[in-house]
Amino acid sequence: MKNFLTRWFFLAALLIASGANGAEPRRTDELMEKSGLNKQFSHMQDQIRAGAAQAAEQGKARKDPSVLSEQDDALFARAIATAFDPGTIQAGMRQEMERLLAASDEADVLRWLSSDLGRKFTRLEEDAGEATAMARIEREGPKLLQALPKERMDRVRRFVDSMRASESTAATMINVTTAMLMGRRFPTPRRIRSGC
Repeated sequence: MKNFLTRWFFLAALLIASGANGAEPRRTDELMEKSGLNKQFSHMQDQIRAGAAQAAEQGKARKDPSVLSEQDDALFARAIATAFDPGTIQAGMRQEMERLLAASDEADVLRWLSSDLGRKFTRLEEDAGEATAMARIEREGPKLLQALPKERMDRVRRFVDSMRASESTAATMINVTTAMLMGRRFPTPRRIRSGC
């Protein structure tokens, strides 16, 4: 009986080891680089800063009392730099991608991203993350969509639906806005000292 149990444990250990060795390796970092995500992460701080500056200018024009003082604005800028640090965002995205994507899915996507069309898609994604490109997209996008033939527009809608892009974009905007509003509500060291 003892020999049987020993052999069973030995066989189980071999099967586990061979399964681990045979598992497809993760290529998440390569996927984030080839998909253009890493470059987009590097633009996020600038995008958030530009959005905050635009909101501040609009607030000043409306004489909104919640506009930040220069000192609070500097604290806010440091918070943006910390919260939207590309390395921090990459680490979070890597964790989510490894949770949601199987290694075989990564391999399939990487094959597509290595194609001519995939590389072109990545270049477009990377370029679209730059501030000037985003402003142009916001300005010209609605006109381009209206000019698309119905068949092409239906294809675009199906693509957006299959990616759940609308839900992801909405969730991201809600989370970013909530985080920024919460950050503005926290008392700053100056307000604590002055008792405000």
